[in-house]
Amino acid sequence: MAQRAKNLKKKSSDVTVAIVEDEAVLSRVLEVKLKNAGFRTMLATDGEEASEMIRSKKPDLVLLDLVMPKKDGFAVLRDMREERATKNTPVVILSNYGTDEDRRRGKELGISDYLIKSTTKLNTIVDEVKSVLGCKSGTTPKARVVL
Repeated sequence: MAQRAKNLKKKSSDVTVAIVEDEAVLSRVLEVKLKNAGFRTMLATDGEEASEMIRSKKPDLVLLDLVMPKKDGFAVLRDMREERATKNTPVVILSNYGTDEDRRRGKELGISDYLIKSTTKLNTIVDEVKSVLGCKSGTTPKARVVL
């Protein structure tokens, strides 16, 4: 919870979003949209790279695909929850799979939200990042309770 409280004092320009996505085009488009909204970004294209990047750089929020090379999104999420420094980092799953089982597993691992790639507009993803972090571009974030 200390990480969350620290995030609430930041402006969106001080917030880093990790995009964990193996589809290069989608990853790049998300990066551009988030940067245009004032966020800093970092990218990982497979699960092993994501786990290492999250552990070492400690982003403020993670957009996480589930189906990736080397290690799936749930394994990345479990790694995060086992690390003291990242156990409370907000995670929004962004996947084309939306089974009840996947949603349940995500909730058990403390995700903030679960979005379906094929039916969620890019602006909605950016709005969700802002909402989860409790911030708007250029303003001081307000406290918000998530899942």
